[in-house]
Order: sequence, then C-alpha cells, then structure tokens
Amino acid sequence: SSIGKVLVVNLFINIDGKRKISHLVISDYCEVEEAAILKFIHTKAKEFEALGDIVYEKTTFEDEEGFSDTAVCYLNPRQAWLLIRYFKQTEPVLAFKVTFKSALKTKEPQAFRFSDIKTPLLVGLSTSLALICII
Repeated sequence: SSIGKVLVVNLFINIDGKRKISHLVISDYCEVEEAAILKFIHTKAKEFEALGDIVYEKTTFEDEEGFSDTAVCYLNPRQAWLLIRYFKQTEPVLAFKVTFKSALKTKEPQAFRFSDIKTPLLVGLSTSLALICII
C-alpha cells in the first residue's frame, strides 16, 4: 500500500509577528518529558536567549485530575532547533526533525479537504495544535 502526502498544520504559532513553537508540541512529538525540557531551557537560558527572546506564558489545563497551572515556553525556530539537537536521537526525535524542517518551508498551513483524508492522526494536543493528516 502507498502512503500519501503528509501535511503539517499549525506546528508554529504567530507571536508578535514571529513564528514560535511551544515546548509542549516539541515534547509531544519527541516523546520527551515537558518538565525536563523546561528545566533544560532554564539551565541553558543564555544559549537560547542568544538566539532571541524566549516567551513564557502561564496556562491552565484540565485533565482527569482537574485543573492545573502550567508554564508554556515558546521558542523561535532557531531556538527549537538548538533544543532538538541536544536530545538523544531516538526515532521520534528524528521523525520530528523531518516534520520540523518541512514546516519551516511552509509559510502558511496547507489547505486540505476533510473528504481527502484517509487516515488522520492527531498529535500534540497542547497549546499549539499540531495535526498531521495522511491523505
């Protein structure tokens, strides 16, 4: 069987006219604990800030245990790439690198028709919704 084209929708968000990606999206894709990512960014703050401002936001999420406040960190593409380079090169990390590079080439999310979707896979239900559709 052949696999169709992969479309990436909303991997990045726009903050003050600049593309940013949430550490939660990176965590979901790369299967790395989000708390470990935040701690690492804090530890290496000077390296990340040398590539631009880091945007933090406090957000409330609801899960099966109720509501909880979470800090969300938004990185620009260069900061995100730096972060990813520090990760152990597992299959999810390597797959995310391909997805990330593809998303960088796209100015706007690509349009598609829901009737074209054969097997949808929803990934990254966090502050920034990342949706991969195989058509």
